[in-house]
Parts: sequence; structure tokens; C-alpha cells
Amino acid sequence: MEIKLSESSFINPPHKVEDSMKEAKKSFYELAQGRIKYLNSKEFRKYQEEHRPMPNYYTNASYVICRSYTKNDEGKVTKKWIKNLEIIIDKDGFSVNGKDYSDIIPFAIEHEIYEAWMCAKKGVGHDMDLHDRHLLAVRRECRLAEDNELGDRWLEFNSLKDPASSELYRTTLEKIRKNPNSFKN
Repeated sequence: MEIKLSESSFINPPHKVEDSMKEAKKSFYELAQGRIKYLNSKEFRKYQEEHRPMPNYYTNASYVICRSYTKNDEGKVTKKWIKNLEIIIDKDGFSVNGKDYSDIIPFAIEHEIYEAWMCAKKGVGHDMDLHDRHLLAVRRECRLAEDNELGDRWLEFNSLKDPASSELYRTTLEKIRKNPNSFKN
């Protein structure tokens, strides 16, 4: 399935992932923070259909990233560039049964940026599959919600939006509460 990239996702010139991991992450996060699009539900669904076609799948936040890289003779990635990046938020998607959960949006944004960072960075994240990146991003998102005293609201919202994964959300929050230093990265 071919993905049609939105014009607004293109980065010219491409963003180079370089320097120390700490500096590269900081630079990437600064780039990503400036590439967030807030859409209403109708616009978001249209964007998803056009640029991230996944039949029978709906979310309220998403990212698009396209990268290229150079490998040395041993197959190790030596240089990386981000050619496209966009974080898309359905600002209407943070309401369930008339209850407003817009205070959870910053954590959803962090989830998407962190997941995109895992794609962009050098090292293990480069070849990590989508599911594993998603699980790490859920932990990161939950950690930030709990650090901001919104862990219970985060759990409530995500369990209502995605009942099939409510056990994952509950156990993630429990682990963070048992070990306050867990999942800090």
C-alpha cells in the first residue's frame, strides 16, 4: 500500500540526525514540536484516509515520518536524514461521552513524537517494529501523565477510547506507581 505524503510534511532541506544522542534527540524534538497539525475530526479522518490508509483503524493522534540513511560496508547506518515529518492531532478526539479530555493532548503528542524519534534515531530504534515502538511510547506517555498528576485521567481516557488495550494501560500505570523511576528516558 503506497502512502501519499502531504505537502506540509516535506522538510527542505532534510533534517540531519547527527551529534550525540542527547543533542540529536533535542534537535529532533524541536523540529517535531514545530510540525504539529491540529485538525477537527472530519479533517483528521480525511488526512488519515489520504496519507495513512489503515482500513478499520481509527486513532486520535498520528505521525508521518520518512527518513533516508547511508550505510557503511558492514551495513551499519552512518548518517540519517528526516525528509518528511508531521504530527497530526484530532482535537475533537479527546472527548468521550461528552466528557472533555483535552488535558491529555500533550501526552498524546509526546507519544507520537517519541514514536517518530524511535524511527529517526540511530541504533536499535531504526529497525524496531511498529508495535514495539508503540509500547515504548505508551510507557513514555503514561510516565509524563503520572508526573503531571494526571495518571488516573490518562488511564480513564485511554481505556474508554481503546477498551481492548485497557489492561495494557492499567498495568503500565501500576508499574510506574510501584517504581517511580521506571520508564524515564
